[in-house]
Amino acid sequence: VSRRVCDELMRTPGQFPDIGTMAATLGLTDRTLRRHLHREGTSFSALLADVRRALAEDYLRSTRMSIEDIGAALAFDNARSFRQAFGRWTGRSPTEYRRGH
Repeated sequence: VSRRVCDELMRTPGQFPDIGTMAATLGLTDRTLRRHLHREGTSFSALLADVRRALAEDYLRSTRMSIEDIGAALAFDNARSFRQAFGRWTGRSPTEYRRGH
């Protein structure tokens, strides 16, 4: 189930559905989706963070998009929120990450 959730999240980057919409897309109830993900040792929020991180790393490596534009593309409220999340994920700022690749 987690693979299907990730596939759906990657399908429309920047327009990430909430868990209710995702469950409906997969033909499940919210509760059933949560239960399946729990059994797999993950959660919807963890999968969403993984997808956002993977996309952020890809954008930083392969585009010249600004940090602000990347944050907006990943549905963060602002560049600061994106920078903070990226720091939690990688231990580096987006700028440091970009320089290293």
